[in-house]
Parts: sequence; structure tokens; C-alpha cells
Amino acid sequence: MESDFTFHIFPNPASEILNVEITPSDSCRMLIEVIDLQGRTLMLRAKVMEPVIHLDIKDLDEGAYYIRITQPTDNRLLEIKKIIKIKK
Repeated sequence: MESDFTFHIFPNPASEILNVEITPSDSCRMLIEVIDLQGRTLMLRAKVMEPVIHLDIKDLDEGAYYIRITQPTDNRLLEIKKIIKIKK
């Protein structure tokens, strides 16, 4: 993992919107995925020039998921974190 790379998720647990903050924020070549516990990709977003990405998770079932951040150029895993989806 790159030493200057940080990744924050808030709120966690979340019911509708999950915020993903990646620094440095100019890392536009990263992919953000929401994956289920079976490893299936449910959402995929290319990182854009925003300091915080807002993921709409309201249609996901309650339960545990993972946020995975990779570099698509070499498919290198940068970080993976567990999130919890709750009812509102």
C-alpha cells in the first residue's frame, strides 16, 4: 500500500449514503467497489477529482459489505474495509 494513501468511510454503519474520503484527492485512477461477502461486485465507481465520494447504498439489503479500492492500471489492491448497512 502507498504510504501517503488514506481511506475513510463515514458514517459506518450507514442506511442511505456512505461517504468515502480518499487522500490524496487527486488520485483519479482508483476504483471504488462495494462487494458482498461472497465477493460479488454490487457497485463500481471510478474515483474522480472529488475529496469525498457519496455512494447511495439505500437499495442494498441490511448486512455487511466491503469497500475495496484498487488501481485499475495494475489491479493492485490498495485498501479494503468492512461496512455495515442498516435500516433507516
